Amino acid sequence: KSSRASRVQRVRIERARRDRREYQLVAMTSLYVAIKINEPIEMDAMTMSQLSRGLQSAQDIISCEQDILSCLRWKMNGPTSYQFISYILELLPDSTNLNIALQLYTDSHRQVELSVQDPVFVPIRRSNVAIAAILNALNGIELIDFPSEKRAAFLQSVFESFGIQSDSPLLRLVRKRLLHISHIASRCKTRCRAPQSQSPRRVDRFDYVRASRPHPTSCKSC
Repeated sequence: KSSRASRVQRVRIERARRDRREYQLVAMTSLYVAIKINEPIEMDAMTMSQLSRGLQSAQDIISCEQDILSCLRWKMNGPTSYQFISYILELLPDSTNLNIALQLYTDSHRQVELSVQDPVFVPIRRSNVAIAAILNALNGIELIDFPSEKRAAFLQSVFESFGIQSDSPLLRLVRKRLLHISHIASRCKTRCRAPQSQSPRRVDRFDYVRASRPHPTSCKSC
């Protein structure tokens, strides 16, 4: 069965190289698959067929989608740590102050952004990175702002939803590593932006672009 599917995929690829209509079908189906994975909107094959102005039928798009997924062995992009953070924060109690949710979102996102630059996190599940980042961010919120009852209910929902223990050794290590690289980034940011005794230079428009770029977890000067 797999060899037959492989032959079908090779035939479709060769056809797409020579046939403009087949090329359009593959391109539109690839866009269709990308939308289904990454976008919040729902779009069916019939809508894509209408966008092609009738040149491609819904059945052709569905058939091509199956070929593409089989060719890629269904190895599509899963949720990122950023997306997991959004999913997890939906478990916050309904009465949670919006500012608390925003602080958790901002602090956890900052940690995840730093983790992308650290190869240690490559083999770790994105959900675990997101949970660890939120737990670290939660420690920065005072009990008076987010009471222990709400905090306990939120954490219980998180651990039950992801099937992870609160005292997981892996989770502790991930949290510790996130705090470590956050500390390095904070120290690096302070040193890199400290005023230096240099001769004045002309400020150009590219300085604003440089300033908006995220700082790495470490730099040569640190």
